[in-house]
Amino acid sequence: MVPMKTPSVLLDHLTRTFTADQQFFDEMMAQPAGGRFVEMCIWYLWLHDYLHDIQDSLTEAAKAHSKEYQVWVVSMAAGAAQSIGMLMYLLCRGVVHEASAAGRRALEYLGMMSHLVRDPSKARFLVNPESQDFERAFIRGQDRNAAQRLKAEGIRYRFSGMSAGNAKAATGLYAVFSRFNVHGGTISSLVSLALTPTGNSCAFHNRSLEHIASQVPLFGPLLEITAIELMDLVARHGTPSQRISQAGACVLVWLNRDDPRWLERVRAMRLDLGLREANEP
Repeated sequence: MVPMKTPSVLLDHLTRTFTADQQFFDEMMAQPAGGRFVEMCIWYLWLHDYLHDIQDSLTEAAKAHSKEYQVWVVSMAAGAAQSIGMLMYLLCRGVVHEASAAGRRALEYLGMMSHLVRDPSKARFLVNPESQDFERAFIRGQDRNAAQRLKAEGIRYRFSGMSAGNAKAATGLYAVFSRFNVHGGTISSLVSLALTPTGNSCAFHNRSLEHIASQVPLFGPLLEITAIELMDLVARHGTPSQRISQAGACVLVWLNRDDPRWLERVRAMRLDLGLREANEP
């Protein structure tokens, strides 16, 4: 009896979508951009491993605040993590403009979460995200002088609740992602699309491998900013635990690219992905 072909196999016969995904990723990982994606995987797995501990730490310390505040803190952390997961999913398939939208969304969650954790009274404004109160609390601010000062420092108000270095980095990264995808997309989102089918195309998407590979390094800082900001929030406003200490130790070590523990983690991740070291035959 001939086994029945699954819907996924039949769809791939029609569109080549799954085959193209795999081929694109393998070719991207053979380029220098592959090394950056390896690093992103390390940071993403850190977020996946410690997300619940971070949420628990912040909610445990928030017992004096409203239940509404606790729910929003958990939701915003989950929203940022989910958006970053979607970014990873899309990026390894070469859908870079939509990955930019996910990155932009992750930054928005992180910026709001930073405002909220540092000022829990703002939870009352989250009921109506269309209100002026919400805009003033999380997006625009209400002090014109403070807004001018932040602008001079290269910081958007929506990220001003973050630690100083992260606020400026997030502002710059947000501007980059917004070039590709904001309010339904921009003309820049077309730049990453090949005008004619390529060897990495499927019926749904034409991929320009060279262009996408050049864009991959833009996404790496988002995962690092997220890890640094979450640990800063937990250190200042959370409840300590052994798991939180472990999470913080990873961040401190991995930010030093010359630390042998970071280099060993990179080697281990490359091995997990079946990649050779640069000096291997």
